[in-house]
Amino acid sequence: KIQEQIRDRCPEELFTIIMRRYMMRIAQKIAAQQNCGALITGESLGQVASQTMEAMNVTGAVCSMPVFRPVIGMDKEEIVQISR
Repeated sequence: KIQEQIRDRCPEELFTIIMRRYMMRIAQKIAAQQNCGALITGESLGQVASQTMEAMNVTGAVCSMPVFRPVIGMDKEEIVQISR
């Protein structure tokens, strides 16, 4: 329902960043319920348009707990190799 509301009410060019902010909020609530002290994402700087430094700052700004991005400096191929 959140995604549909964003799609219907927000400018298309902001859809992805707004969606990511909501995902971070939801993830933080779940993490807090599970007594986790931080979030860990698989974001890699510059892999897609929503993973610019500015976009990551905007999405992370909604969190009060630390957000770790252990693969931030790796390219897609390195991340795929690690995951295998």
